[in-house]
Amino acid sequence: MSYTRISDVSEKYILKFENILSNLKDEIKNLNYTESISQNYIMQIEPVIFAAAELSQNILKYTTVISIEDIARDIDTVSKRIFKNDNIKRICRKSNSDAENKNYLKRSNIILDEMLNKMSTSLKTNNINRNYISEISPIIIAVSNLSKLAKKYDICDNTLELTKMIIKSYDNLIKNLKMISNKFKYQAQYI
Repeated sequence: MSYTRISDVSEKYILKFENILSNLKDEIKNLNYTESISQNYIMQIEPVIFAAAELSQNILKYTTVISIEDIARDIDTVSKRIFKNDNIKRICRKSNSDAENKNYLKRSNIILDEMLNKMSTSLKTNNINRNYISEISPIIIAVSNLSKLAKKYDICDNTLELTKMIIKSYDNLIKNLKMISNKFKYQAQYI
């Protein structure tokens, strides 16, 4: 059995990723859900989008691959645009039925669990560009899927507008991640 030593630079990158993942798991575990799918959706995507921005800022410190820089900057820019969007800040008081809310939470938690599982088993190699693709892809897919799910329910108008913006932005990011994976022949198991 062969063993590949992880370089000091890769180790720093991986440790930062593991810290981001640990914080994300804690934040998701400690969410206090309400009777509002709109509020629950916002609470779920905020830490995930923040983690995407952190992961992107982390890779930007290390990568020299232009297409990785470009996608990381795009993800960081989209994340900042979402947090500046008034729709994420506006509190919606619309309540949903208990059955609707339970159904949404059951389905959304499956998406979040899948994302965290894939992130936990992401690559940890000396190729930090490949590592980044395997780390960021589950987040981008999860945010898109959570937005598509929330859009199916009776949610506030401002939340609905936010889901539409996120779906458009994140589906474009998914397309770009697939192109990068194909270009560099990275494993596309996460996309």
